[in-house]
Amino acid sequence: MGQSAIRGSKWRSRLAIGVVYLLVAAAAFSGYYSKIGFQDESSFDSAYQILDGSAARPYVFRRLDPMIANGIADATSEPVRQRIWLHFVQDGKSRIAPDAATARGPRYFLAYTVLYYLVFFEFLASLFVLRAVFGHFVGPVAATIAPAIWALLMPVIQAVGGGLFYDYAELLFLSCAVLAALDRRLAALAICTVLGTLNKETFLVFIPTLIPFLRPQMPLTRLVPTIGGLMAVSALIYAWLKQIYAGNGGSDVEAQWATNLLFYANPRNLLRFEPAYGLLLPRAWNLFWIAAGAAVVSATWARVDRRLKQHLIIATLINLPLFILFAAPAETRNLSLCFVGFACLIAYAVDGWASDLGSAAKDADHK
Repeated sequence: MGQSAIRGSKWRSRLAIGVVYLLVAAAAFSGYYSKIGFQDESSFDSAYQILDGSAARPYVFRRLDPMIANGIADATSEPVRQRIWLHFVQDGKSRIAPDAATARGPRYFLAYTVLYYLVFFEFLASLFVLRAVFGHFVGPVAATIAPAIWALLMPVIQAVGGGLFYDYAELLFLSCAVLAALDRRLAALAICTVLGTLNKETFLVFIPTLIPFLRPQMPLTRLVPTIGGLMAVSALIYAWLKQIYAGNGGSDVEAQWATNLLFYANPRNLLRFEPAYGLLLPRAWNLFWIAAGAAVVSATWARVDRRLKQHLIIATLINLPLFILFAAPAETRNLSLCFVGFACLIAYAVDGWASDLGSAAKDADHK
């Protein structure tokens, strides 16, 4: 096969993957928004409050996407905003975004619409980044399939009343950080640190989970200041945001440990359901999903890359106490420090299933 044919084949494969990822991300994002939306009726973290900076702490600290949406809305002149409004809004109904975007006039419509599409494209981009991450550990088929599986799980992971738009940017930046660490691109990792912390302050405690990916070819004398420097940058950004919004309502953190102990001690909570994709499905904290997760771990752990095992162990040791202390009951999206690692385990599982199918097909041919 000539070089031009090979290039054409690669281009067609990439196009096909892009089309599938676009459709999967669109379906999953629609599932998320129809289930939760942008908390438009909330009294403390609605889209309007997030955009204008009046939301309660800690929600107001998640500034990256609101800053971009507000920046574009403010950079657009009022006459242009009016034309956009007249073209895309009819009788209070939006032709390109949810009707909630039309609640407060042209500027809010533009900011809300930008936020809506920005979150979607961050979600879509995260699938391609996850594919690159998985490619470090498994074959190309599993690396391509697994991001779609994870994408479809996201609306299930996000509990009713708990999933928020910045969860998708968080997935993107956590994935980018792991990829940058695997490729030892420190400049890219520094950029991820800045953007990831602006999106959500928990990026600060994700940084130590990257040590196993950096350690093999980085001496300790360089590793310690690298990790320390990244954490210092993240901490400074968080401190800056806390200072700006110190006067907002709410609190930086809210202790939930007592409520959580009661919730997780009650076995009936393992049988609960909630809406997802327009259907009543087992909620994330349900025996069904716990059994499925345990099956993935048991099927893959023995052959998982040592660096990935260490990453997951560190992430779990950091995330689980924080989850019990500060996350609302059943808000499994707050186990996000483990998301990239667990998604890698799904890729390993798919890789194993693909190998088994290939072996079975070969055996059938020989009969």
